[in-house]
Amino acid sequence: DHPEIVHELSKAGAGAAVIDNFQKFDGIPVEEHRGIVLEAIKGGGSYQIIQNFEKFRGITEKDHTEIVYELSKAGAGAAVIDNFQKFTGIPVGEHRSIVLEAIKGGGSYGVIRNLEKFSGITDKDHRYIVLEIIKSGGGYYLRNDLDKFKGLDAPLRQVIKAGKYEALPQVL
Repeated sequence: DHPEIVHELSKAGAGAAVIDNFQKFDGIPVEEHRGIVLEAIKGGGSYQIIQNFEKFRGITEKDHTEIVYELSKAGAGAAVIDNFQKFTGIPVGEHRSIVLEAIKGGGSYGVIRNLEKFSGITDKDHRYIVLEIIKSGGGYYLRNDLDKFKGLDAPLRQVIKAGKYEALPQVL
């Protein structure tokens, strides 16, 4: 039974293989797609899911937010940011939280390069996002694009430009 095999393979850590070969498994009801995608994320198939997102007809826009959070938690934050346009069902009000989760999931560089994609982020959010990027080890990437972040005070900007993150406690 293909649906059963797909679930078992995903749970066993073969999520990437399941997604790469998804079209070979016939008889999988579309209402099971969401569960398979979530299992495949946990089974190592995050990148493949993002690359093949259109294969899952049973995924609706209301599922996008949950899937994006799970992808970021699984370490695919960079891929989420790079492919954000695929997730059309994400409310603007979720952008800030999604960006912060993506940073934790390895997406610092992508967030910096694509900050304008996230219309739900305001200048007031910039300081917190920058601090999360630094905390996640992506401070180096901030130097070249620091001007994108409008909500930063001068002392914080100086610390980032100099790369002297040990001085952060004094400027915060």
